[in-house]
Amino acid sequence: MSDAKINILDDITASQIAAGEVVERPLSVVKELCENSIDAGADAIKIEIENGGQTYIRVTDNGCGMSETDAVMCLSRHATSKIRSADDLSNITTLGFRGEAVPSIASVSRMVIETCDNPEGNGVRITVSGGEPESVERIAFSRGTRITVRDLFYNVPARRKFMKTASSEQNGILGVISQLAIGEPGRRFELVNLIRRDRGEYTPRRLLLSAPGGNLLNAITSVLGADTARDMVYFSETDGVSTVSGYVSTAQGCRGSRRDEYMYVNGRCVKNRKMLYMAELPYKTLAPGKYPAAVIFVTLPPGLVDVNVHPAKSEVNFSNESQISGLIHKGVTKAVSGSLGSLRPAERGALQTGAEPEKQGQSAGQSGGQERSRAAGEYRRTPVELPKTMSGGTDTFRIDLADRKEEGDPFAWGSLPEQPAPAPIPGELKVIGQYRNTYIICSSDKGIIVIDQHVAHERILYESFEERSAENTGSQLMLMPETISCSMKDAAIVNARMEELSRAGYVLEDFGAGSFIMRGYPACLTEKNAKSVLQEIISDMSEEQGDKKLVIKPERVLIYASCRMAIKAGDKLSQEEMQTLVDELVKCRIPNTCPHGRPILMSITDYDLDKAFQRI
Repeated sequence: MSDAKINILDDITASQIAAGEVVERPLSVVKELCENSIDAGADAIKIEIENGGQTYIRVTDNGCGMSETDAVMCLSRHATSKIRSADDLSNITTLGFRGEAVPSIASVSRMVIETCDNPEGNGVRITVSGGEPESVERIAFSRGTRITVRDLFYNVPARRKFMKTASSEQNGILGVISQLAIGEPGRRFELVNLIRRDRGEYTPRRLLLSAPGGNLLNAITSVLGADTARDMVYFSETDGVSTVSGYVSTAQGCRGSRRDEYMYVNGRCVKNRKMLYMAELPYKTLAPGKYPAAVIFVTLPPGLVDVNVHPAKSEVNFSNESQISGLIHKGVTKAVSGSLGSLRPAERGALQTGAEPEKQGQSAGQSGGQERSRAAGEYRRTPVELPKTMSGGTDTFRIDLADRKEEGDPFAWGSLPEQPAPAPIPGELKVIGQYRNTYIICSSDKGIIVIDQHVAHERILYESFEERSAENTGSQLMLMPETISCSMKDAAIVNARMEELSRAGYVLEDFGAGSFIMRGYPACLTEKNAKSVLQEIISDMSEEQGDKKLVIKPERVLIYASCRMAIKAGDKLSQEEMQTLVDELVKCRIPNTCPHGRPILMSITDYDLDKAFQRI
């Protein structure tokens, strides 16, 4: 009997260990297979999934395909068509190494590879289970490759139990395809969800279809929606060695989160917080507290970037990072300040009609677009009229922001002050005045009450929404319905929470391809701002879903709605408006905290005042 402590792992076990780095979730499988399809020269890639990819993934492409020898070889570990020696690692220009991930995926699933590399249609089908080839047969097949992955992690139950819900995994896959579709505007990506019916039949539902042809702006529109793309401007800067280019939002097109920021280095979607921060910097004064939608391409010699610092190659290191950061900041600043424009009037009209603008280049990094000058002040932030109502009843609460004084952020604290505990409302409240256009000062029979006007209105609206039925009794129907365009990921969230949005007052109808028809809006808004408030609510929901809180509870939609519809800190209110707000707050079931849990009011009792002034 051997007493050796060191063992050589068999290939299957080694592949399963490797799969832990390469294949974390279904989206990892989709990403690896799609990148292989891109590297194979495919210009049409179709992805089909069931149950969030946990039970079924199929990726079909029209690339160069593989011979029978190569198809068998790609199941071997360390097999790749991309590199020949270690020297090639410093000059990687492809997205993945065909064969590198395939054995890892095959080791934790049931896989079928169908491929053909000749115009005669002489193809091969290889059936694999748990990494072990079961059969190799010749078939008739069009040139290209189709890989089917079933029952992911069926033989590794410890990994399978850590997968998310089907909807969360589906959204993750949608995010991956969105990245690829923007980064590869010359290719057609189609993502289809297969919904199993009672009799075992499938109903296909298309989640995304990108617009091919090499036009970057069209690709952005396919993924982020026409409303977002319409508010983006083009930029480009170079130092002779490296080039940065892309599209970023105007000040008016910014949103409350970083969810629509994309960065590509030599065609690969990567994460680099410092680079994206340099793109956000110009908006600190143009749109405080907001973030742009940004699609940024960095093109530089492969030797100046290391893509092997992360197992999934999602993070990179630059040898000239400060130079690239400077180019991004310079380009974005010039674009949003008006030195450069992005869209000719014809292109902007094309986005509205669905026609294809003039082709801008064959690759995203080269898309130039036509530039036109803008007045330097065109993108300056301007106040937006946001009338409000206190509830669905007869008392209206309207605010005129025309005379609002821009005083900057009223909460520019060096450090956050200590929050007092909320106190019960002591009797009838009479408004004395408003401090910093943020706090309402009231007198009561026991002292002074200070109320945060924003969170108070949040509580009032939230309880009003809770009381409404799903029959939209708090909605105002529109004479001319309006179309809302959003990203495919956001569209999935809206569809999942349509009922809760209805309770908040929005009457929406799915129009397909990431678009919705808004037929009604909350009665507490005006038709002018109903769309922008809805977009902010969707942004909030999307941000929470992307922040590892993968299941959005129904009541969260009402919280988002009440927050976005409530009056804001800095809104100047009349005496009558403040008194109406206070009276409505007193009627609330929970008047002390907002739906987020923040305190609404604090009290200074007569005893506190007398003691402070040494009267007692």
